[in-house]
Amino acid sequence: MRHTGPDDKAPAVRGHLRKLLSFSTLGGLVPLPATFRPFGVSAIVIAKNEEDWVETSIRSILDHVDEVVISDHGSEDGTGEIMRSVAQSFPGKVRLVSLSGEVTLKTI
Repeated sequence: MRHTGPDDKAPAVRGHLRKLLSFSTLGGLVPLPATFRPFGVSAIVIAKNEEDWVETSIRSILDHVDEVVISDHGSEDGTGEIMRSVAQSFPGKVRLVSLSGEVTLKTI
């Protein structure tokens, strides 16, 4: 039986592991997607409270699309600042947009 008291370090360990694995594509541990693609491909990244993953996620697709449209969905961590920084680093490739109102994603 697993102890779940206040000294439980499992969430912290998972957080550190998640952050480390977020760089697996950049480190070559996970192969990149195929390099051939048609022209005119865009990617959309909408994130909320994903400061551990958002920069790596955006950078991992830059070479495979013509543009990346990114938006923060009301994060309470550093996600928005990271997105702004990435957009400033790649002004011709990454476009930061603001979504007004409620955005919901529905499966058709």
